[in-house]
Amino acid sequence: MNTATAIAAEEDMEAENGDIDTAYLYGDVEAEIYIDQSDGFIVQALYGTTQAVRQWNSKRNQQSRGSKFQAL
Repeated sequence: MNTATAIAAEEDMEAENGDIDTAYLYGDVEAEIYIDQSDGFIVQALYGTTQAVRQWNSKRNQQSRGSKFQAL
């Protein structure tokens, strides 16, 4: 984010940023994960797993492909 902000300042562009609370919980799980849990079934990424980061990035990239955002 710092690099993007610096580029925006250098090019006299406007920049915005934001944060998504518990972002890693929004990724969809591709594999079965066995845990001891109470009633219910987890169908999203489990906080603290190594999959959570990858799944969140994958979902975010899929959703941003249709927008005007460009990778730096």
